[in-house]
Amino acid sequence: MSKRISWIGIFTALSFVLSFVKFPSPIGSIALDSMPGFLLAIINPVYGGITAFLGHIFTSWNSGFYFQFYHILLAISMFAIAFIFGKMYKRNKIIAVITATILNGAIMPFIVTPILSVKGVFGTMPILSLASFVNILIASLVYIFIKKYEVIKNEKN
Repeated sequence: MSKRISWIGIFTALSFVLSFVKFPSPIGSIALDSMPGFLLAIINPVYGGITAFLGHIFTSWNSGFYFQFYHILLAISMFAIAFIFGKMYKRNKIIAVITATILNGAIMPFIVTPILSVKGVFGTMPILSLASFVNILIASLVYIFIKKYEVIKNEKN
């Protein structure tokens, strides 16, 4: 139990720090906060989902909760996307990266349509898709390094 809490705590702390590394965009909550969640999802999809959920909460918090209660829905979506990514990564890395990028960059933004409008959602998709891809790519590359040099042992899912 304490090992689980430690995994989630360490990666969530990293997510908090990276939530301050923003991508330039019309909305201030696009950041590197999901990278630790995606990385941990490769190791354990549930832990990664929890980290991605908390990472989104941190980014929305330090960006002023622009989307109000919709951030809870977005955070739940981040949990689901990280979980799906972690499960898919073991089977096909490329499909996992593409699927998670599409879910995060092109599907999830429609949650905030009542605030941004459809035009606003489509306007944020390019930078959000790029940011999603960068977060997921960095997570995948770090995992390759971790696995190659046996920095941490892969946990059973």
